[in-house]
This record gives sequence, structure tokens and C-alpha cells, in this order.
Amino acid sequence: MRFIDEAIKVKMTERKKKDPIEEGLKLLHSTKEADQIKALEIFRIKGDFVVIEPIVRVLNSKPSAELEDKIVNFLFDLTDSKAIPGIIDAIDNPDFRDLRAFLISIFWQSKLEPTDHIEFLVKHACYGNYHECLEVLTVIENIDSPINEQTIQFSLAEIDAALEKSDQEKLKLLVSLKQILENF
Repeated sequence: MRFIDEAIKVKMTERKKKDPIEEGLKLLHSTKEADQIKALEIFRIKGDFVVIEPIVRVLNSKPSAELEDKIVNFLFDLTDSKAIPGIIDAIDNPDFRDLRAFLISIFWQSKLEPTDHIEFLVKHACYGNYHECLEVLTVIENIDSPINEQTIQFSLAEIDAALEKSDQEKLKLLVSLKQILENF
């Protein structure tokens, strides 16, 4: 029995050493750009939504143009809906306020449909800046899946409340967003 326990411990240690997510996160936190690029390559093969926030953190640190381009391409190439919670968390993170419109755009760029997060996105459209509103409008315009009727009603109420407080430019976007939701 002791041999089996020891063998299990050895296997668990080996597994921890070879965990590609852990390896990629270590590389991503490196100060060497080549290591960070290698991390993105690892995440392309074996990714998880937990890597979204650290990747966005690197993007937020104003990396070189090459690394920024690779991060943007990585995020726009996401295809697994399991990435959606990671993107939502990044949008909601106050540290990434300046990237919020870009982060919202990931959904339509990657063709991910955040149908379970429509109310969250509509709040950002209503109370965020013009670019955030524009990106939310584009995301919702590109959704093909059905949206829950109750979600639509809550979102429409949120938009109605925001219409009274919006400037002229954003008002036009909110009216368009309202029309799109009414036609779902």
C-alpha cells in the first residue's frame, strides 16, 4: 500500500511539473518578451479561461507592438465559449478600465456569444463611454442565439433609464441597441 501511495505522489508531482497552464503562466510573468510569446503559443494549444486575466494584464502594461499584436490576435482567435467568463471578469476589473471597449469587442471579433451576460453588457453600454456602448451594440447585433425574454425586458428597462441621462451621440447608439433588443 505504501508503494502505491508513493507512486501516486510521484505521478502528482510529475503532473504538476508538466501542467501547460502553469508553465505558460510562469512564462507570461517573465520580463522577457520571447517567454511571453511562448506562453501565448502554449495557451493556444492548451488554454483555460483562467489565463485571460493575466494575458490582459500584460496587454494593459503597454507591451511592445509585436507582443501587443500577438495578444490581440490570441484574444480575437478565441473559439471556446469557456473563455466567456474570463472575458467578463476582465471587463469588470477596474484595473482594465482603459481596455474595456477592446475587451467587449473580443466577443464579436471572435464570434463568441455572451448570451448569459446581456444585462451585464447593456449596463456597460448605458453607463460606460461611447466606445463601450458602440462595442456592446456590435456584440448584440452579431448574436444569432436566442436571448431570454426576461433578460431582454430588464435590459430594455436599463436602456430606458439611461436614455434620459445620455449625450446626443450615445443616445443614438442606445436607441439602436433598444431597437435590436426589441426585435429579438
